[in-house]
Amino acid sequence: MKVNKKDFAYFIKRCKYWLALFQLDNWEVDFYCKDIESSAKLNRNYMGCRASIYLNENMEIENGRTIKQSIDINAKHECTHLLVSNLAGLAHIRYVQSDEIDKTEEELIVKLQGIIK
Repeated sequence: MKVNKKDFAYFIKRCKYWLALFQLDNWEVDFYCKDIESSAKLNRNYMGCRASIYLNENMEIENGRTIKQSIDINAKHECTHLLVSNLAGLAHIRYVQSDEIDKTEEELIVKLQGIIK
């Protein structure tokens, strides 16, 4: 299904909802609607705290969902990836100090405490 401007605006709105809920205000995030291999994807720069979230302009709708339901699922999924980006970023660095992992884990726990009621 071809994603229109209204659908893309809704995707951005839903991403911003999840970014706020996950307390990811330390990330600079850009949004794009392009022809990509999956429904949505996240590119991130761990050190620079910059991310790009992409929505496929030719998104496939699965399991009888509406376009809005599919957008909601994809927005939440990509923002959840961003939530764990610091841990993932550290995991990919070859020489990680134990205190760096502990710090990042603690940051995530504090965020989750604010999210989970």
